[in-house]
Amino acid sequence: MAEVFLPDNEKNIKRTFLFEKSVFIKCRIDDLFNFHLDTYNLPRISPSFPKASIKKISEVPLKQGSSITVALNFILFKIDWEIFIKKVESNKFIGDLQVKGMFEYWYHSHIFELKGDGVIMTDKIEFIPPFGFIGKIFLPFIKIQLATMFNQRHKKTKSIFEK
Repeated sequence: MAEVFLPDNEKNIKRTFLFEKSVFIKCRIDDLFNFHLDTYNLPRISPSFPKASIKKISEVPLKQGSSITVALNFILFKIDWEIFIKKVESNKFIGDLQVKGMFEYWYHSHIFELKGDGVIMTDKIEFIPPFGFIGKIFLPFIKIQLATMFNQRHKKTKSIFEK
């Protein structure tokens, strides 16, 4: 997991961490891209833990400026994750920013690249763990959770498109 620096404002520089995972899926790029613009597909590809359900979506398909609230159930506690769609570039990129949630900072880039008879889809997460210095102690656990979650998401997405 690489570290990058993110300007918080003109006076502060905060260290962010980077997670990245890619998968090749044999499908049309517009089909895969449009699938990701429909947030109702999120529960279809999410792992069973934490349980994710959609509470609110401003619009489907998503576009720049859209907002989503996802309820995450961790058994012992629940949290609402509010997300703002910061950027959409047709068949290439979706960028979502956490407005409210468990991380101090979270920016998720969905990158789509045409490759031969399919698409390389990359999930890139820039984040700052919660709870300041204490949260950084949990970086190995966060890295494992992200790898597990995106392995599952990519596997399920691949199975939907490569029937």
